[in-house]
Amino acid sequence: MMPDISRHLWQSTLFALAAALLTLAFRKNRAQVRYWLWLSASLKFLLPFALLMNFGTSLHPWVPVTAPVIPNAVVEQFSQPIVFETPPSPPQMHSAPPVLPVIWLCGFLVIAVVRYRNWLRLRTVIRESPMWGRLSICPPTLKVRESSGLLEPGVVGLFRPTLLLPSGIENRLTPSELQAVIAHELCHIRRRDNLFAAVHMLVEAIFWFHPLVWWIGARL
Repeated sequence: MMPDISRHLWQSTLFALAAALLTLAFRKNRAQVRYWLWLSASLKFLLPFALLMNFGTSLHPWVPVTAPVIPNAVVEQFSQPIVFETPPSPPQMHSAPPVLPVIWLCGFLVIAVVRYRNWLRLRTVIRESPMWGRLSICPPTLKVRESSGLLEPGVVGLFRPTLLLPSGIENRLTPSELQAVIAHELCHIRRRDNLFAAVHMLVEAIFWFHPLVWWIGARL
């Protein structure tokens, strides 16, 4: 088990470093290209190569094998009684306590609890935020709310997102500036950025000990 995990970590590390070199090569290209390179490096941590190989092996078609014809002489030879000798039992070895799994589980639980508390805090903000007036630029299914505790606009939610706007933002921006800000947030919704961010949060929780995982998150 441990050799497989170690091999997967090395493969993911090399894949992330290759993605970093590609982002340097595409630094003059669109930011979306670099974003997908970093996202592929993140997804590689969740998808080991061994899993793909095992999946390909399972798709191999079943081929019936014809049973070989065994001569009668061989059957008579193997019909004689066989005496099995019981080998001596090996000495009992005291296994070491699973220190590494316990440390990993503690780190995973800490990250999960922090993410869960942040999610509860966002739910409270949404529940206590009043509804905003209807905006022509927004689709009719999108809920728009305003909150006094926000410093900047943001989109909350994975499958039914809510647009949160700071209270009084319409007094600090011109109508064209406000439309530009909302259009920016709508781009996040169309690209499913919150969903992909949640996937990388899962990667950070599982591989919290790997510094490249947090570096990829900062680049994303």
